[in-house]
Amino acid sequence: MIGPRLVKGGLVQVDGGTGAILRVVSLQYNPDSLARNLKLQQSAEGSDVTEALRITGPPIETLKIEAEFDATDAMEKPEQHPATVALGIHSQLAALEGLVHPRVDDLIRRDALAASGAIEILPSRGPLTLFVWSARRILPVQVTEFAVTEEAFDALLNPIRAKVSIGMRVLTAGDLGYDRRGGGIYLSYLRAKESLSTRVSRTTLNTLGIGGLP
Repeated sequence: MIGPRLVKGGLVQVDGGTGAILRVVSLQYNPDSLARNLKLQQSAEGSDVTEALRITGPPIETLKIEAEFDATDAMEKPEQHPATVALGIHSQLAALEGLVHPRVDDLIRRDALAASGAIEILPSRGPLTLFVWSARRILPVQVTEFAVTEEAFDALLNPIRAKVSIGMRVLTAGDLGYDRRGGGIYLSYLRAKESLSTRVSRTTLNTLGIGGLP
């Protein structure tokens, strides 16, 4: 019997202008939990009472996942997984860390500019990172926290088991621009939320044990 295809979560890097896919990094195992925190943006305290109900923008949303990587099963079939036998999970960890490291070529270019006396007003724009957690949740994010705990090694000290903690801040259309690729993806994320919310059965005040409001 063939079960349903398991959809994996992961991160995708795309060109912020063209939307071309640059890199796809899937998680080996889906984390058991996804921690989400939404901090409302409201008018400053002490302002006019009419401002109390005004929301100044989308909430600041942060995410955190704890992912696990394990090469044990693959190493039991060396003929099918030669790269894993040779490197353990080095490649998977390097792919994830590539989301937060600048490219070596960019570092060398900046150093050459500095050495020549040139002034770079702003660093070049990097790729846009998307956190994908099902078709209904594709979010533009900035990776803000990254921690790796390597727990087991092979005879050559290649890591073969590790836990990775990734913290992210969701980037809004205000951060990325309403007319840019990333801003459009964020708005699609919000529209999906709005659509899902309409599927909740309507509730009356009787459900809350009251017949009306004071």
